[in-house]
Amino acid sequence: MRCETARLIKHRGGDWLFTLKANRPLQYAEVRAWFADPASRPDSEHTTTDADSGRMEVRRHTVSHDVSWMLSDRRHPDEAPMPGLAMLGMVEATVTRDRKTTTVRRHYASSVAMDAVRFAAEVRAQWRIENSAPGAVPTQQMGIDSINDVRGFTPLAFELPTSVSVPVRKSLAFQ
Repeated sequence: MRCETARLIKHRGGDWLFTLKANRPLQYAEVRAWFADPASRPDSEHTTTDADSGRMEVRRHTVSHDVSWMLSDRRHPDEAPMPGLAMLGMVEATVTRDRKTTTVRRHYASSVAMDAVRFAAEVRAQWRIENSAPGAVPTQQMGIDSINDVRGFTPLAFELPTSVSVPVRKSLAFQ
């Protein structure tokens, strides 16, 4: 479904930012391995810190524009083509609460080759949209890829076959 969604968004002049998940295990594992490999050289990194309600969260945002290795002919049946793929990103969130520390890594793919500062802002905007509707279940919990609206533009709804609407970005490339 992600490849069809990406194709449709690009066809209509938009750009996309997807959260990569384990529903495509080989592709997900490849991206995770790339970011975990010390020999990999990301293009940009940016760190943000939030502290509130007895919790401290440090988020490290890393991006790579080297996506050529993902654009080859299909290498395995699990691989979904991603039209317009221009960037891979990772957010490593380390949360400390009540003297206990946990670290979670989330991986992303985008049709816009942004730097880590902009990537951090886009991911945070995605999180705000997913969590803004009262009583809404974040799309990531439902196993659906998330797509955002551009700041300053009117949100559009993109209806998925599962009858769940998620915000869609008109274009990320205007900035």
